[in-house]
Amino acid sequence: MVTPYRPRSCGNLSKVTNKPPVRVEIARPAARDLKRLSKKYPHALDDVEALIHRLEQGETPGDQIPGVGY
Repeated sequence: MVTPYRPRSCGNLSKVTNKPPVRVEIARPAARDLKRLSKKYPHALDDVEALIHRLEQGETPGDQIPGVGY
């Protein structure tokens, strides 16, 4: 059963940047959808947990879109 994500403490500052840590929470509807998707895609939970861990460490995964100011 997928439960809403409980973030782990990662200290006062992120190891990647000097910014305060990010707290990631999954809303109940998203957790329910993830549980349903994990039946068809068994690695979905692992992929989401890995992404959450990267976000909590201060990383910003993905490609930056040129011309966007943030």
